[in-house]
Amino acid sequence: MNPAFIPYVQRWQLEPDGKAFETHSSLLMPVRYQGVAAMLKIAREQEEKFGGLLMCWWQGEGAAQVLAWHEDGILLERAQGNRSLAQMVRDGDDRQATTILCQVVARLHAPRSQPYRSLFRCTCGSTRCGRRRKPTAACCGSAPRRRRSC
Repeated sequence: MNPAFIPYVQRWQLEPDGKAFETHSSLLMPVRYQGVAAMLKIAREQEEKFGGLLMCWWQGEGAAQVLAWHEDGILLERAQGNRSLAQMVRDGDDRQATTILCQVVARLHAPRSQPYRSLFRCTCGSTRCGRRRKPTAACCGSAPRRRRSC
């Protein structure tokens, strides 16, 4: 196991559930959290760190639910099942795949009851507000969340 995973595995009492892999911006490892399939993601790029905060703010609406977040690590619900948009397209069902994509995009861009102000530049005109604020854990905290029931 990559040593970078160890603090998060211990913090959230995770059980490895597959082979870890990496992308140009993150380390990822399938895990089980409280018996549920999840994905541990450790961001290595600043953009990915901001992305984790955005996922917290989305609260699972059109995106994977964030189960826990701390510093560079984020624990996400893991997609399960055998449906695949790519496979739908390969099978000639482009229309269905596109419909699903459009529905997800609509959910992600739907108005929220509370805007995520730290992602956007302030337009108040103050010389102090013309830059992005440092991200905080205010949107989702660092404590693990219980799995939400539907």
